[in-house]
Amino acid sequence: MALLCAASLFAAKKRSEQPAKPTTVAEYQAVIDRLDSDIKESTLKINSLTWERYMSICTESNKSAEIFSYKGFDAKKLYDTVPDIAGAYAAYRKASDNYWTVVRTDPEYPSIHAEYGQIKKEPQGDERKKMETANQQRYQDMYKRLRADNPEYAPAYDAYQKAQVERNNAIIRFLLDYLHGKGEPLPTDGIIPSDVARQINSDPEISNLRLVSYDLLSIKSTARRQMYEMKYGVSQNSAPLR
Repeated sequence: MALLCAASLFAAKKRSEQPAKPTTVAEYQAVIDRLDSDIKESTLKINSLTWERYMSICTESNKSAEIFSYKGFDAKKLYDTVPDIAGAYAAYRKASDNYWTVVRTDPEYPSIHAEYGQIKKEPQGDERKKMETANQQRYQDMYKRLRADNPEYAPAYDAYQKAQVERNNAIIRFLLDYLHGKGEPLPTDGIIPSDVARQINSDPEISNLRLVSYDLLSIKSTARRQMYEMKYGVSQNSAPLR
């Protein structure tokens, strides 16, 4: 008997802990508002994790994110106003200057670079494309020659790439903080390559959060439908909201 009483009390307590089912349009709207808040929180969490995973991949591979692809985005305006970005940019400029100093030691660099400048003055067309392809090949041959013959080239190149990655990651973190502060995600389309995005999306934590978001969206759809059914006096045929 004591065991049955305890079980009954436990069941009653669990029922009391469950939120009451909406019985008015206003209560349904309150549920929808809470769902919107949870959906936004989940969306921003997924966005934050996605970018953190991508920045880690960029750091490990020493390949920078193409953040300058954002339409209308001018990172230069941040170089003097955001301390973290300013520091990363200063380190990038130093590494860049050192790298190009090494590149200019190649005896063919002056002529290759001058040729590049001249091609940019040519009118668009098939002939210019051929000239650009030939010039690009000369650049590639020069880089191979530098890597093979100049022991300073490889470390200068790696340091240059690393500094670029750190500069771009600093900009990404700033944009994340700024947009998330406004309740908006930082877009990934066109920035994170599709194959890398698939790899990131397979992360268990991100996958689980996406499932939660899908469930919340489904519940919101049900709640909205039931709210309108109640508001307009339509017979409710769907299962009650739980």
